[in-house]
Order: sequence, then C-alpha cells, then structure tokens
Amino acid sequence: MATQAGGTGQEQAPKFLSEFIESINSTELSQREITKWVDRLPVSADVKVLIEKIAAMTMEIGQAVLKIGRIVLNWVISVVKAFPAISFGLILGALFGALIASIPLIGAVLSPVVMPLSLALGFALTVPHEIGDTNLRERVEQFVKRFEPFADKA
Repeated sequence: MATQAGGTGQEQAPKFLSEFIESINSTELSQREITKWVDRLPVSADVKVLIEKIAAMTMEIGQAVLKIGRIVLNWVISVVKAFPAISFGLILGALFGALIASIPLIGAVLSPVVMPLSLALGFALTVPHEIGDTNLRERVEQFVKRFEPFADKA
C-alpha cells in the first residue's frame, strides 16, 4: 500500500507524541535554577526540602516520563515573576483563609465561605497595582504564549 511522503499515521503518531512530551517537559528554568530560587527563599530548611521534593516529582504515562513537579514549580515561579502584586495578594488571602479555618469549632463552618472571599479580596485589591503597570498587556501575552503547545491545532 502506497503512502504519501509524510509516512503512515502510525509513524507520525509516536513522533507527535514524543514532540508533545518534549514540549511539556521543557521548562523555562532548569533544575539548577529552580534549586537556586528555592535556596534564596526566606523560609525554613524543611520547607525548602519539601519544595525540592515537589520539583523532583515525576509522572509516568505509558513509556513517557513527565517532570510534573518541575513543570508546576516553573509555572508558579513564572506567575510570581510576571504578576508580583497579584501573587502577593493571593498569598495573603490564602493565609487569612487558612487562619480562619484553623479556629476551633467555627473555622470548619466559616472556611468554605471565607477562603474564596479572602482570595477574591486579595486579588481585587492588588489588580489595580498590576493595571497601573504600563507593560501589563505585554506580560500577559508573554505568559499566554507559554501555553501554546497545549492549544488545539485543529
């Protein structure tokens, strides 16, 4: 049976899959750069070890190995770098929600309401600082470009 110069669909599928896995595993920051970033964090050594363990996490899908921990940490670092004010507001909102959730008896009742509200408030209060920055559109476009490998090519 004759095929076109592109080869059979069976030959193209593994090539596409390997290119897709490679694009997912390629991150902006190397493992060494992530380690340097973690070392500079003003947190305890236990937290740094935990973050390093997250960075080392992998997920096996068939015969492919995804460096899922490094992918997630790379994404978190890039969000914090691109949108520092919003990141700070969300962290404060999450801490406030966690603080309310830790209150005995009423924390369990209040936390499903307070956590989303505190996150939304932290976001809403810090967005004007990001909007005031003149290059916000450029930063958003650069951030969105990172997800092009996942876009529907159809």
